[in-house]
Amino acid sequence: MSSREEQADELREMLMRRAMAGRPWVRAWFIDSGDGTDPPESFLQRFADLPGRVRKVSEARIGEHNSVWDPDTGEEGYTLEATVVRWIDDRTAEASYSAWHMSESAGGSQGIARLSGGGWSF
Repeated sequence: MSSREEQADELREMLMRRAMAGRPWVRAWFIDSGDGTDPPESFLQRFADLPGRVRKVSEARIGEHNSVWDPDTGEEGYTLEATVVRWIDDRTAEASYSAWHMSESAGGSQGIARLSGGGWSF
């Protein structure tokens, strides 16, 4: 994996963890690569330290009102995606993330992310 690809994965992970931290009650997360496809298993392993379940977006079940559910537990879940919109320079990128449970329960943000000695900030 190239340095740029690794930086993009680190940035995406940070944005996803940010979204997850804002919703501590969620126990089931379904990760989207940003284009409706599943991320590689190696990317999902970045979240192995979390108490909730982190799975591929294809494993989510969509119910009434486009709500997201964990098919194994019946718990409410969220889909989550983060993307690098464009690179500004080697340490700065425009990025976005979004989390979705149903039409009335979704959110996200787009902005500038910067890499410093302590990691990515948004």
